[in-house]
Amino acid sequence: MGCGCGGTMAELASAVGETGAAVGVDIAEAMVTVARQRFPTNRYPGIRFRAAIEDAFRRLGARLAKRRVVADLYAEGVLPWSTTSG
Repeated sequence: MGCGCGGTMAELASAVGETGAAVGVDIAEAMVTVARQRFPTNRYPGIRFRAAIEDAFRRLGARLAKRRVVADLYAEGVLPWSTTSG
């Protein structure tokens, strides 16, 4: 479920009290930015916001790029092919 601009997260943070935490997740960085502006951590210490989908795609892109570099090194003979498995 998306946290949107954070209103529900403020209610959840209030419900869990001073020792708890509420983490809001949304697919849109713009929504998370607005939520962070509306509910700054200096006034709402139990709230955190993350843009999960965009972050996941960024991480996936980095992993794929790394694998591509390794595959290219094998293809160019820089790294030796292993005949053992496991």
